[in-house]
Formats: sequence, structure tokens, C-alpha cells
Amino acid sequence: MRRKISWYLFFSRGQHPVLANFLFWRAFEYFPKFFNLPRVQAYRRDIQNSYFDRREYIKLITGLKRQLQQQSNYITRRVALAEHLFTKTQSFSKSLYRIDWSSRSDKEIFAACRRLFKYLTINFVYVYWPIWIEEAASGLIKHEFINKFGHGWQTQWFAVTRPKQLTNYQKLRLAMLKTATAWKSGTIKTPQVKRRCGELAANYGYLKTYIFRVRSYTSTELFSELKTFKKQTFSTLNHWQKQRITEQHIRQNILKSLSPKIRNIALAMTKVVYLREQRVGWWGKITTAGYPLITECARRLGLTYDQFFQLTETEFLNQRFRLASINKRSNGYAFVAIGDKATIKLQKFQPPRSSNLKVVKGVTVSPGTVQGPVQFADAYTFPNLKRGAILVTAMTTPDSVPYLKRVKAIVTDEGGATAHAAIIARELKIPCVIGTKIATKVFHSGDIVEVRGVEGIVKLIKKFNQTGL
Repeated sequence: MRRKISWYLFFSRGQHPVLANFLFWRAFEYFPKFFNLPRVQAYRRDIQNSYFDRREYIKLITGLKRQLQQQSNYITRRVALAEHLFTKTQSFSKSLYRIDWSSRSDKEIFAACRRLFKYLTINFVYVYWPIWIEEAASGLIKHEFINKFGHGWQTQWFAVTRPKQLTNYQKLRLAMLKTATAWKSGTIKTPQVKRRCGELAANYGYLKTYIFRVRSYTSTELFSELKTFKKQTFSTLNHWQKQRITEQHIRQNILKSLSPKIRNIALAMTKVVYLREQRVGWWGKITTAGYPLITECARRLGLTYDQFFQLTETEFLNQRFRLASINKRSNGYAFVAIGDKATIKLQKFQPPRSSNLKVVKGVTVSPGTVQGPVQFADAYTFPNLKRGAILVTAMTTPDSVPYLKRVKAIVTDEGGATAHAAIIARELKIPCVIGTKIATKVFHSGDIVEVRGVEGIVKLIKKFNQTGL
């Protein structure tokens, strides 16, 4: 008889399509091989949240802490493996991109799709691992950091884990800042700038893709953003360069003050932070290259690209399904997997609301105090962000950065001091409070709130009148 599962809320991040959840679930089968950890046996994802069994989760984090303490090169080896797997998968997906799939047989197309999904499943091992390893590492270093730095220890932990390497998104941003600087100084003219935007779009356009939602930056979009950069380019580029130097200087000073064991963990975590930021871009490159194959596979089944990803694993393998069921899943579903059995239940989104709470606390990572209206957004709705809003979200993603420039502050449910939102908020110089756990459940779109970055507090000033009366 199977023991009763105690579901533990892991994070809130909106909903991925059905087939993506099956790939995530299959990725857990590789945990014993890649991480020397037991396979996760219970996983649930509803329309907003992800859950694991509480006992399994505690056991997993405890196992990661033990490995960090016993193996000094544990993180380095795992990150190197991740880079190898992503490189191998990118090479495979690139070979798929060169093929004209419209002229291939159904058998060839479905075989190639199955192979691509097998590669992706292995790479999805690294969906959760960076988040888990950060929690395990934070638990090990917390005592020493609190003793040395007090209650602001998260800010120091954030500073010491900044990677030296630039992610692909940072490379794109730096290239645009340099182009804007040359444009403003007259070194290059508008036609050359437009050509440069075309080159950047060709090399980095995939960064707009998030998992299986394939999008691409266009030269027109980049040129429009360059116009904004041009207005303040000297100060912006100068600030970016100075900030990089300052961060590395602060990082070295903190490292010198740490004990050897904690210093080694902090140094290793810079690789995890780099992986956490870079992996979304890598997935973007892989799924963008695989897009023609998947689109043709969907067409042969009589489906659109989006409908295709609402298939279950069995429906895809057997190529048998009910179109009505697929369309219903697009409106919301819950995915529950226990052992080898996974089920799909239709579910509609009903945003929870805790009307009694007026103050939410989290981790402070970027100072400042601002007031403004709340706007919710997730990985699929960041382009709808309005200028001057206070973004309240589960987590931010690298493809959201162009839209985050519109907001006054960022508040997240999830994440630690090394989270993506923390990095971007400091770069944009806007207040940020992360890891609140409940901000998306307490506040409502339209509420007026005050974000106090230094204190890590978000306070409700005025509720939004939903009736409009």
C-alpha cells in the first residue's frame, strides 16, 4: 500500500504545456545516474504551482548538502556535465534545422521527434537542480554569513556568487550598449547600426524563446531599443562597466573573509548561477532549431504547434488523440504523477486571495522605496507589462528583461539571493523583494503597494476596487 503523500509547494510559475510536463517528469529518472540521488516519485503541477512530496524534498536537499560537504568538486563536475549535455543537444538540433522536413516520410519525422525529446528530457534534469543546489548551499553557509554580515547576509551572498562569465543575454546587452555609444559619437551611421541589429538578431534572436514558446528578437525590435540606449548611452555603458568592476572587487573582499570550506562553496556557486541564467538561452537555441521539425510533425497530425504540446506522452507515441480534449487542456489542467503513473485533470485558473494580510516580507536584494499599482505577469505575459507598474510575479525569466525596464519594482514569490530577478533589479537600479512565497496570493492587480527594498517589505496602501464603484 502506497504511503500518503504530503504535497509541498515548491514554486509558482504559471503553466507549461502537457507534453513539457511529461518530459520534466521523465527527467527525474536520470537523477540516480547524474546526481547520485534517488528518483523523485511524486510530482504535481496545477495551473499555477509546482509541488513535490515533502518527505522526498527534505531527503533530496539533505542529500545535496551531504554531497556538497563531502565532495569539494561536486558542483564543478555537475555543471561541466550540464554544459556537455547542452552542447551535444544543440549540435543535434542544429542538424535537424538544416533538413527540409516537408519532403520526409511520417516515419522519419516521428523518429526524429522522439529522438529530440529524448535529448530534451536529459537536459531537463537541470530544470530544478540549480534551484535545489542553491537552497542546499544557502543552508550550509547561512550561519557563517549571519555571524559576519548580520541580517543583510543575503546581499553579501548575492554579491559573492556573481559569475565572471557573461551569459549570452549579457553579451547581447553589452554589444547593444557599445553600438549605441558608437552611434551617438558619430563613429557609425544609421545604416551601419541597422546592419548591426540584423547581425545581433541573427546571433541572439533565440534569447526571446522560453522553453517551447518559440519567439525571436527581430532587427526592428533591437533597433527600437537602441534608440532608447542612445539617449543615455554614455552613462549607461559607463555604469555597466563600473558595476562589473565594483562587483568583482566586493566579491574578492568577501571571499577573503570566509573560511576555506565556505569559500569553496561560494566559488562553486558562481558556476551554478551562470548555469541557471545561461540554460534558458540554451533551451531557446535548441527549441528554435527544432521548431521546423515539430511544426511539421504537428501538421502531419492535423494540429497546430501549440496544440501539439498539449498531447500526453502516450498520445504522442501512439499518434492517437481526441482534438476536443487537447483544446480543453489549453484552458488549464493539473498534472499529477506518482511512481510511473501520470494523470491529467482539467482545471480552470482561480487566483487565490488573502484579503487580511497587508504586509509581505521577503529577501532584500536591491534597495529603494517606491509606490505604484500592482501588475501580475508570468513567462507568457511579460510583454503586457505597463510602464510604472509594480511587477508581482512568481519568478522572472531571461526573456522578460526588455519588459522589466518598464516597471518601478519587482516582487517575486520564489527565488533566493542569486535569482534572476535579483540580478536584473540591481542592474536596472530598481527596488526588489524576492522569496516572499505569498505575494501573488495576497495582492491583486491594481492594488497600490509600497515596496521597501532595504527592509524587504511590500505593504498594501490601497486595495483595487474590482466593482469599479
